[in-house]
Amino acid sequence: MCVFVCAGDYDGIKEMQRDFFPIFERISPRISNQSTYSQASMAKLFSIIIPLILLVLLLGRFFYLGQISRKGQAPGLIAGQLAPCPKTPNCVSSNATEVSQAVFPLHFDPETVTVAEAWEKVQEAVKTLPGASITNVKSTYLSAECTSGTFGFVDDLELLLNLERAEIAVRSASRVGHSDLGANRKRVELLRTKFEALRLQKSI
Repeated sequence: MCVFVCAGDYDGIKEMQRDFFPIFERISPRISNQSTYSQASMAKLFSIIIPLILLVLLLGRFFYLGQISRKGQAPGLIAGQLAPCPKTPNCVSSNATEVSQAVFPLHFDPETVTVAEAWEKVQEAVKTLPGASITNVKSTYLSAECTSGTFGFVDDLELLLNLERAEIAVRSASRVGHSDLGANRKRVELLRTKFEALRLQKSI
């Protein structure tokens, strides 16, 4: 039956092909072009939306870490010394043994400035650091919080006065995150510059 019908309708099918194929050939490029245009538009849209979503998520994480860092506090002294740096690259200390984390302590000449004066001058220098606020001062120990301007990250700056060596040990560390991009080292070197300037003013 099927073979008979198909054979009988062969001429009719040929006529349908002859009538409709030109129409399909005119429509087909339009459909193809619309599909190509749609795909290109979607690709362009995703190329804009996806980076924006990632940026929002990244900024949200930074703000979250900034809030978390405000709840911490300086580690303080451990066995009479500044706390050691963690293994993460976001801390520097004059007591560190790792080269990547080591900085020099702050020195002063006891012949030109007294210990009390040096301790007073370093406190003045700390107060002039960007975002710095002293939270604890004792006879030989100082801690300060240094808050970044954008996301509010809080870093801890700690100083320990060594009377015998006429030097001030220093430690600067981030409370959260992994890398500080050199922020703590820059802070210590800026403190050194400011302390030296104030100390020289006294000696002149």
